[in-house]
Amino acid sequence: GGEEDEQSKQERYQSEGDFERLEGEPTGDWDPAGPKGSFDDGGDSSDDPLGFNAFIGRVKEAFGGLAHNEFALPTDPPRSWKQAMESPLAQVWEDSLMKELKSLKDDYDVYDMVDRSSLPSNAKVIPSMFVYTIKRNSDGEIKDHKARLVAIGNNQREGVDFHETFAPTLQAPAMRSIFALAAQEDLIVEQTGINKAYLHGELDVDHLYMLIPDGLAQCHPELKGKILHLKKALYGLPQAGNIWNKTYDAIIRNNLGYTPIVSDGCVYVKSELVKGRRVYHILAIYVDDNIHVSASQKEISTARRRSSTSSSASSSAESPSSSSGSSSVAGRTDHGISRR
Repeated sequence: GGEEDEQSKQERYQSEGDFERLEGEPTGDWDPAGPKGSFDDGGDSSDDPLGFNAFIGRVKEAFGGLAHNEFALPTDPPRSWKQAMESPLAQVWEDSLMKELKSLKDDYDVYDMVDRSSLPSNAKVIPSMFVYTIKRNSDGEIKDHKARLVAIGNNQREGVDFHETFAPTLQAPAMRSIFALAAQEDLIVEQTGINKAYLHGELDVDHLYMLIPDGLAQCHPELKGKILHLKKALYGLPQAGNIWNKTYDAIIRNNLGYTPIVSDGCVYVKSELVKGRRVYHILAIYVDDNIHVSASQKEISTARRRSSTSSSASSSAESPSSSSGSSSVAGRTDHGISRR
């Protein structure tokens, strides 16, 4: 019934948690009334009111003095340029960075590289960063190291640097209805994806400029004094989703001849007469993923080809086997869709 002394606490910790208290770990009772809250250990806690500094130092010592990214696993991707360049795969990551920068320019025409001295008076300059990803196959084995350049667009001015941000997405009830219809009517269902979808949308302002990420220009003298004049809706810009949706909506309407339904603007339908019978083809979109539903494989193939060869999305459609979802054929079963 009395207060538990320190020795009893230690014995209880060992029996319940199966560990010993590290030397330097804060002891005593938590005193919320103390300066910024403190552990009342009877000593002077003015320099370290929480008693955490000594504790963290002991943790680092116990784990061999781990450096910058103290608790990251060796298989985790880096979270910054510094971590990437300090890792054993520094050259791999640097090659990936330069490949991304070159691809954005040569394959997607996302930016023009200009001198900083040539910036116009109304230029809006935003920072950028690389996001690092380790790609794995279905067995979990590493197959590639990717770096994606993204804008840090949270300091843009609404009404000046961008106008709209809303972009609709496919609603769950509509998706369930589509699959139910496919199962009932024995329709073909295929899923495809658009590679780097946002990069196909043209920006609606011409005064956005982006800094080259820190560190990259230091390693590559040809990038010093340069800045990127953005032409496409790069990832990280608040208006990127809206611009992509408008771009793809125009492709679906004009190139494919589909029309959005009233209840869900991300579900498109096209009808035609086949041997005196009206048949319907459905295309549902969720950002950069497509669900094609039709009784005609030819119609699905045509829709994929026309959307991928348009001027706004040149060579962008992935094959179903390499997209985020594999292709499938919907077969009629007693309880829904099966894969064949």
